[in-house]
Amino acid sequence: MLGFDAAVAALGFEPFDPVHILSAPTWKDRMRASWCVIGAAERTKALQLDYNTLHNYWPNTDFCSSDWDAEVEQWVAQPAAYDVSCEFDICSVVGSPPLPKLEFRI
Repeated sequence: MLGFDAAVAALGFEPFDPVHILSAPTWKDRMRASWCVIGAAERTKALQLDYNTLHNYWPNTDFCSSDWDAEVEQWVAQPAAYDVSCEFDICSVVGSPPLPKLEFRI
């Protein structure tokens, strides 16, 4: 666990970003959450990669679609972005006092 935390911190993520991504209930939500926590420079790089020759971690390349940013913005704007708010359940049982709500950055 400490090794994972150190590796995530070295990448520049906020402490709760990985929890939010890993607790996403669906791949689509995981992709949306990831798109929110990476910076603009990383999003630009992701869009420039040639996925015909490179192995893609994600199950698809939805984020390459011209309407992806609008879809993510609409998803984030929903009162409850996830159908199942498991990320908040995790936060409520792990920390004492309860951990702050996770925030998306676009």
